Amino acid sequence: MYNDSGSRGLNSYSFGTTLSINTWYDIGYTWNNTTNALKLYVDGVLAGTGTSTRNFSASFSNQLIPQLGLGVGGQSLNTEQFVDEDVMWDEIIDFTSSSFALSSGTGSLNGASRTKYLDYTPIIHCQDPGIANVRDSQAYYIDAVLKTGTADIPSADDVRSGTAVDATTGNLTLPAVGDVRTGDTFGTSGTEFTGTMDLPSEDDVRSATTFDNTLQTGNMTLPPVGDVIETIQYGTSGTELTGTFGVPAEGEVQDTIGFGEDDTEFTGSLTVPALPADTDVRDSIVYGYTGSELTGNITLPAVNNVILGVTYGANGVEFTGTSSTSGQIPGFSGKFDFETAVSQIELFMKANLNTYIAQMNTERSDLTLADVVDASYVFQSLSETEMPYDPFLFYGEVNTETTGNGPTQDKAYTMQFTIILANSNEQAGIMGKRLLRYREILEKLFEEGWNKINKRLKIEVSGISPFPFSTTLNTNNTHMGIGVTIDFNIA
Repeated sequence: MYNDSGSRGLNSYSFGTTLSINTWYDIGYTWNNTTNALKLYVDGVLAGTGTSTRNFSASFSNQLIPQLGLGVGGQSLNTEQFVDEDVMWDEIIDFTSSSFALSSGTGSLNGASRTKYLDYTPIIHCQDPGIANVRDSQAYYIDAVLKTGTADIPSADDVRSGTAVDATTGNLTLPAVGDVRTGDTFGTSGTEFTGTMDLPSEDDVRSATTFDNTLQTGNMTLPPVGDVIETIQYGTSGTELTGTFGVPAEGEVQDTIGFGEDDTEFTGSLTVPALPADTDVRDSIVYGYTGSELTGNITLPAVNNVILGVTYGANGVEFTGTSSTSGQIPGFSGKFDFETAVSQIELFMKANLNTYIAQMNTERSDLTLADVVDASYVFQSLSETEMPYDPFLFYGEVNTETTGNGPTQDKAYTMQFTIILANSNEQAGIMGKRLLRYREILEKLFEEGWNKINKRLKIEVSGISPFPFSTTLNTNNTHMGIGVTIDFNIA
């Protein structure tokens, strides 16, 4: 090795190695300024080592210049013709030394300008790792061919904790299997571990509370404290809430009725009186042990259908009759005759017939039936002047028969009640439907109305088929009739 003035600087070394003709070789050397060792490499293989008695120091006035000699059998050749490139490696010069003032691109060593080799790219003679295994954008050489790596280095957040990655250490921590849902696998290749955590059922989680990473919502609703037996605690940790419901004594609960927990903890012993039949309770009144099992169906008559001065209803004094018609109400103690029965039947019909007609019109709205006004009631005989109404009610006695039963003599009466309609121009089918509905109303009026409120005078009802109706003065059958026959006995 020489300084740049041509004087021998350190030592001169010779190394012998066999080279082939017409073949390029990479020749390099290293200098260790601590051990004063020089190493010569041919194609990356150590060819010789020499040790100097001196080291390089700033006392040299000029920079160190390597000179390489090539030849055969000790014959030197001109290096400028055969040496393609000299490379200074960082083992030779410590660029951090204060002896050098280096700047971008060039530097100076002992006053001489020199190329700065801080960012050298070494020539490597080894197997190519492949660009996919070299950091992205990192340049390197394989046999003097420049290559650039493409491998992405993972973030420390994606590398398991404690594992080295790119001069740092990963910080990724896997969850414990007890914190992962049962059956879910995770870790290396997605199968390293399997979770063991069992999630609760929605029925075991309080309503509106989310769980399973908010994917599910509980539907358990706790009872109010008023529905839980007093002193019983429940809720979070079993002590969040305390019941306030007081359980009754067995003597306060009906006999055989279970109550308490699951309705079986206790059994009542209270004897409850029997309920009245619905036929003994006023119509539409709801009653029963729980207040709603039964509904009464007895209907009281209107005051204008009860004889003047007669009291009836709750405690026998709730209502007072207002009818001034002579005679007695059915069931009233005392003398009872046919005239009284007819009078009471007529009062009952005038008070209730149009109510039944309105009910029929509501239930079957395809046609409307007209009311039967009070002035249109005609008893026993009929004249032309009594037919201005449409419809009108014609009724009367059919026959009377006396039957014997020991010393008691009963009279059986039969009456007919017919509704007469003007024979209009409407279709026969519609006219027939109208007639049949009036007959149905009369049947319900006596069977469901009269017989429920009259205990003494019971009536048997039978229907009368539609028939043409005329008078002695008008025989053109301009009207149609329909009705019912009623039978009753008076002792």
